[in-house]
Amino acid sequence: MSFLNAVLWSGVALCALPTAVFCLQILSARLGRQGPLGGAARPDEADRLPATVILMPAHNEEKVIAQTLASLDGLPDGFRVVVVADNCNDQTAAIARQWGGSVVERSSQSLRGKGYALQHGLDHLKTQPPEVVIVLDADCTTTADDMHRLAQCCRQLARPVQGIYLMHAPQGSSLATRVAEFAWRVKTMVRPLGWRKWGGTVQLMGSGFALPWSVATDLNLASGHIVEDMKLTFDLAERGMAPVFVTDVRVSSLFPTAGAAQDTQRRRWEHGHLSMVFSDVPRAMVQALTRGNRQLLSVALDLLVPPLSLLVLMLTALAALAVLQMGVSAPSWGGTLALLMAVATAVSVLLAWSGWGRDVLSARELLAVPGFVLRKLGVYAGFVNKREKSWNRTDRD
Repeated sequence: MSFLNAVLWSGVALCALPTAVFCLQILSARLGRQGPLGGAARPDEADRLPATVILMPAHNEEKVIAQTLASLDGLPDGFRVVVVADNCNDQTAAIARQWGGSVVERSSQSLRGKGYALQHGLDHLKTQPPEVVIVLDADCTTTADDMHRLAQCCRQLARPVQGIYLMHAPQGSSLATRVAEFAWRVKTMVRPLGWRKWGGTVQLMGSGFALPWSVATDLNLASGHIVEDMKLTFDLAERGMAPVFVTDVRVSSLFPTAGAAQDTQRRRWEHGHLSMVFSDVPRAMVQALTRGNRQLLSVALDLLVPPLSLLVLMLTALAALAVLQMGVSAPSWGGTLALLMAVATAVSVLLAWSGWGRDVLSARELLAVPGFVLRKLGVYAGFVNKREKSWNRTDRD
């Protein structure tokens, strides 16, 4: 076997399963979708509303927290908002109190990160525990009705539930930011829509999810993990409590417009995701198969799919090698499979765009996506030589 053929087969082996999962998720979502956001059974409005706390971790969020709290106007009786002002040196706590939220302040220079803030909030709630805890970031907006439905679904299912969490490009944003909005929509809405048709679970997205108190109080969230939501998803799946996707609940926030803030956010998300792929996914898959834990296997397969830009880069490189091989020797099965995987992924991206992305990117702008993908080479090179390992807050505009 030639060196080029060996490289092709190695690449195919590495990319085959993530590509298959990605294409299956997109195709299933596209063929079965109903309306712009899919369908979901609404909870019975006659059901008793569970006592619910909206837990809001906040680190120096004075620019946005008032808008978030305003979006919760009209919460039904039995709901409380508890803001964890974590290592704040601005007016976050004062603004939250002005809006009627209960505020818990935390200060620690050594233990920093969202996980520590959430654990501090859960510890505070033990004196008056609710039935349901909803986690909502301080830079997100939603509605009281959405929070009502999320709490009811959590209580009915007695499972963690995740609503649709969308991040939008602000008005007048660059093409790169709008491409990021489309990629985020594919990850947090389109893929989960398709995956649930196969009995799949959903990753926690960091905001807009709810936990039964019996589950929340049994967790240890106190860590500075840079993708605490992915880690928590694994922990829940190991206990047979993987999150369920709720498609009629929406939470929204905005991408930062400053280039440095965007870079920080992307490095944290993507380096954290890749770290999980290498450190946690193989262990989880072995554990899932040996113990027959279908929820853990579902989560592991979903997390095995790398960030969309990286998947496209890897398959593009494989396709280029396959074409090169055809030019210097006879085609091989490895090269043929590489080309088929690249084509299948390209078709899947087009299907996702035609169903859920035309309001974000025009057809002409979609042709510019390869250039955006190439610009992210530095992010992935940084994973090798300058990996993001500590939690850093994204600066707000």
